Amino acid sequence: GIVMRLTTEVAVDGVYIDQIGAAAPRLCMDATHGHPLGGGHWWTQDGYWPMLTDLQARLPEGKMITTECNAEPYVRWFDGYLTWHWQHQDMVPAFSAIYAGRIQLFSRAYGGNDQQAHCMKIGQQLVFGEQLGWLEPASILPHEDTADFMRRAAQLRYRLLDFLAWGRMGRPPRVEGNIPEVTADWAWYGKWMVTDSALQRGAWWARDGRLLLVFANTSSEPVSAELVFDPRTYGWPGDARLTVAEQNLQGAGQPVVETGRFRRSLELPARGLLALVVQR
Repeated sequence: GIVMRLTTEVAVDGVYIDQIGAAAPRLCMDATHGHPLGGGHWWTQDGYWPMLTDLQARLPEGKMITTECNAEPYVRWFDGYLTWHWQHQDMVPAFSAIYAGRIQLFSRAYGGNDQQAHCMKIGQQLVFGEQLGWLEPASILPHEDTADFMRRAAQLRYRLLDFLAWGRMGRPPRVEGNIPEVTADWAWYGKWMVTDSALQRGAWWARDGRLLLVFANTSSEPVSAELVFDPRTYGWPGDARLTVAEQNLQGAGQPVVETGRFRRSLELPARGLLALVVQR
């Protein structure tokens, strides 16, 4: 009832329902409920699922509901998940690989004041397909380098919504070279050191069959690498004729024709971004 009132009378576009995707089920010991003591499906199948099914059926067109964190039992009913807790060493985008295009993933917690950490999160969020941010503006605005990186990454993401919002994830592109790592304090629970590649990269399919390769240099130094592209990795024939065009904030660049497996030098300046659109 609260959500319906907010989306109709107040006319908000969406409602964030805290903790459904974050809180563990309460264990029920009531023997009269007919489920195993301490278990059963009363929390989901008999609880949240019917309520959320009814809510989604009644929501006005164009309205959305989101929740905290990304518990799998609720993917079907929500439009967005707040992925603020994706803060760990050696993370891989397994959740994005499975559920991207079905539910929007948004926002990391940007704790502390380590600007390298902020840039690492910006780059990783971009290639993982997440909506960028969840930070206090005051934490980056005095730091023009970080603020500019966030601004450009957000603008590039907007141009790539066909891939990053509605597409599906592909295997990250293969790169070779002496690629450095960066380490910073992500300030999750106290001091929280994370080390990752300075060159973040991802691949995303649009619904029309185009493939995006996206790169982000999260370091304060230039990074050089070499893209090694094999069409077979993405389900194309080994001798496929492909066009490759850079997509930047000004639009699409001049396409280059490649046949079969090819290599391409990547030169990214400090906090540089690069997007290549490949199509057959």
